[in-house]
Amino acid sequence: FFFSSRRRHTRFLPVSWARRCVQETDEKPEPIYLIPEFCVLTGLSDEMRNNFNTMKKLAQITKPVPAKRLQEASQLIKNMIANQEIKQDLDYWGINLTDVPLEIAADKIDAGDILMGQ
Repeated sequence: FFFSSRRRHTRFLPVSWARRCVQETDEKPEPIYLIPEFCVLTGLSDEMRNNFNTMKKLAQITKPVPAKRLQEASQLIKNMIANQEIKQDLDYWGINLTDVPLEIAADKIDAGDILMGQ
């Protein structure tokens, strides 16, 4: 998508034109008018990507250590079990949840070496 602005009364109204639709058909694309209150910026700017501290904090949130991920999953299941409405739905479907994770015996396999052609 690419964006442009159109002036509507006294406010700007972002307009999006779908490129994909233009490429797939010979039809002229129709504008998609976006309501500013419902638009949310996503992604990272170059300045944010180049900021080490920002990227470090972002990685802590998006890539939690396994122990924290397990703790958050357990807390989610506890909250689901405590909610009567969810519990009724689970019982209706015959689903049983426990807040204790299932332990499975396993071995960790070390990564192999990658040999490149010479």
